[in-house]
Amino acid sequence: MSIKNEVIKLIVFGGVFGVGSSAIVIQFVSGHFVELYDPTLEEIYTKDIQVDGETVKLQITDTFNSDEYEALRFLNISMADGFVLTYSITSKESLEEIKGIYEEIYRVKHKNKNEPIPIIIVGNKCDLENEREVTKEEGMNYADNINCPFIECSAKTNENINQIFEIITRNILEQKYQREEEEIWTIKKPKREKGCCVV
Repeated sequence: MSIKNEVIKLIVFGGVFGVGSSAIVIQFVSGHFVELYDPTLEEIYTKDIQVDGETVKLQITDTFNSDEYEALRFLNISMADGFVLTYSITSKESLEEIKGIYEEIYRVKHKNKNEPIPIIIVGNKCDLENEREVTKEEGMNYADNINCPFIECSAKTNENINQIFEIITRNILEQKYQREEEEIWTIKKPKREKGCCVV
């Protein structure tokens, strides 16, 4: 498959303020950890990523879940190719919040649950094991139930940060090219000839 000049639009959602979704994006894009971050409504970053030997350009929108900007969130979701839903392992509330975001993505995309949307579930702050409120099994079980990949990471130590974006990018590309192949097959599929049978 050719993915030259491919631009993948990702949205990184944090379940609640302080889960570290912005720190994940900045660590991935810039290679450093930001402990104190002055949040804005959203930031957009771009970075090239190598996937299976090919270069793909990511456009990453870092945003947070706010009812105040529902129309903008709706627009972002409708245009995105894939989603990184982030909670903190130190906050059960943040895991519950991303469950609501997951449901909203399907509503906005007008998809049934049996139609896959590229989404990865990310448990951040795995360096804070002594403050853990969400077990790894809880995160994995939720991701398994919705048929999404799952990973724990630490924006602070850079653990598994690159892997998040590699997994979701590969997921997006696989689904995209599978759809294209299905469309080509539908167009090329021979029509059955109508005729009569002579006995």
